[in-house]
Amino acid sequence: MEPLFIPQLIDYKSQYPAIHQKEKNIPKEKLADGTNVDIIKWADVKELNEIQFTNNQRLIHRNKYLFNDVKASLTWLKFNDKLFLESLVKTFGYTKDKSLLTFVLRNNYKSIDELQKVLWNERCSEDIIFNKEVFEIITEAPEKEQTDYLRAIADYLVKEMGNNSSPLDRKSSVKAEILGKIAYYSTKIGEKHNMYYDFSVF
Repeated sequence: MEPLFIPQLIDYKSQYPAIHQKEKNIPKEKLADGTNVDIIKWADVKELNEIQFTNNQRLIHRNKYLFNDVKASLTWLKFNDKLFLESLVKTFGYTKDKSLLTFVLRNNYKSIDELQKVLWNERCSEDIIFNKEVFEIITEAPEKEQTDYLRAIADYLVKEMGNNSSPLDRKSSVKAEILGKIAYYSTKIGEKHNMYYDFSVF
């Protein structure tokens, strides 16, 4: 996801000694606009080997999870690459993996702004997609978690009702549809907890 420089991925000193030699010959400082500026060389980064190893592990596990559905890699990513996993759901709208979606929901429901990114996504085409799978996760959650999620969703709905700068406000019909679906599925789950979501102002 984030851009990486070649020295952050490979042992360029042994694989490309000529480049490493050129780097050695670069001065450690230069004059820029009348000021001496320090030049930091990759060879002088003390943790470079560890950085290379970590970045390679990250890329390997991302690919094994995304393209081969390796659950061990998902576990590794949960501990070592949480932002990547969250971006899959909150940025790219990937909600088909229940284990991933449960993980992201648990880590984001306490923040209204982050919870919104789990409940629905805006695509590059500006289409708004409602993530019904989130409510399947809530339905299967233990009762205490259910009520925690539903309270958080209620807080989100109240905030969204008064928010005039949301992407949902580009079309009133879209806002009514998305928030109506959230209220509907929340009520279906919340009935046994005496939690109801009435947004008839739509």
